[in-house]
Amino acid sequence: MQRENIIFVLDHTRNSENIGLAARAMANFGFTRLRLVAPEHLDKAERVARHGGGVVAKAEIFETLEQALSDLTLVLATTGLKELVGEEPLLPGPAAGLLAASSHAGSVGLLFGCERIGLTAAQVRLGDRICRVPTWPDCPSMNLSHAVGLFAWELNQAAGSVGELPAEPPATWAEKRLALDKLGQALQALELRPEGRRQALLLGLKEFLDRRAMSQGDAKYVLQGLNLLIKRLVEERR
Repeated sequence: MQRENIIFVLDHTRNSENIGLAARAMANFGFTRLRLVAPEHLDKAERVARHGGGVVAKAEIFETLEQALSDLTLVLATTGLKELVGEEPLLPGPAAGLLAASSHAGSVGLLFGCERIGLTAAQVRLGDRICRVPTWPDCPSMNLSHAVGLFAWELNQAAGSVGELPAEPPATWAEKRLALDKLGQALQALELRPEGRRQALLLGLKEFLDRRAMSQGDAKYVLQGLNLLIKRLVEERR
């Protein structure tokens, strides 16, 4: 595992103490890279983090979640949402193993939502995979810093994961998102009806692609193919 390539991303955190406690939990297990998306407060974070204060001091701050994820080659979104359909969520152990192995090829991220509501369904779908902590039904919600600490511990346990370097550099989140956006344009050009059918097909294709390691070359070829398809469809309708 390449620790410097493991990035914890906290979205719209409201309480500076929670940022500090999350940073402290990261530092407890040797992780130092923190990204914050539009945090409401930071005033007490470095003090609360104690020996993890350096994590807060060096944290990268972004205005939007898309900006924070753009250069990552793998994003795992944490969620407690049970109404999401599709793939089975990863448990913390397998999620940590996947991140640890993938960290040899580039920067990877673990995404957490705000304290009050967590990640929305739309935000969860920005991830390549989803993961969930199987908490007790009578008390399902975890404190943000506890969740960060649990995953940091699991990642530390997976530190020996070697992983196999890919033949080509993996595509970044932004490159995969561009390919998916172009796929949506192609489906729109096909004039699939109703709208819900097109959205369901796009979501299914996204989940299919997310399970496969897409290289930068793959993303390039997908874009070229979809551009040609869209161009042909537009010409045929003239």
